[in-house]
Amino acid sequence: MLKSSYNKKFSALFKELEGKAILRGDAMLVEILDEPEFTIGSSKLIHAASLDQARTGVTEHQATVGLVLAVGNGYYDNDLKVDVPIDIPVGSVVMLPRYSMMELSTFPGLASLTGQKLGLISEREVNFYYKDLECYEKAREVLNNDN
Repeated sequence: MLKSSYNKKFSALFKELEGKAILRGDAMLVEILDEPEFTIGSSKLIHAASLDQARTGVTEHQATVGLVLAVGNGYYDNDLKVDVPIDIPVGSVVMLPRYSMMELSTFPGLASLTGQKLGLISEREVNFYYKDLECYEKAREVLNNDN
């Protein structure tokens, strides 16, 4: 099961500072979730990225999985002359292109280093997402079932 280090902290922050801590435009604050490990043989555990690289030697097209902690208010579409809200809600699990996110090693007000687990990304960079962690876990179960 994937676990978030920051979900509760940021939920409390945005509840406490309602309307005073603002993410602008179509930006999303995302926590990069650790990649799941797989068992190979009887006991060896390796990360999915390592498994893919071992098989193919290619890592450029691997996706990163992240949990959406906060979203901006959307953007203004000049062509349509309308405000466009962000469709992806807080709590969603998003699939991100590996190098499309601006990773943050620190976050204002956070006393410890983030280990580059937090980042900012534009909603336009996200082409696939699950509604929440539970849905993502169920999808992993279904996709990895050999029956």
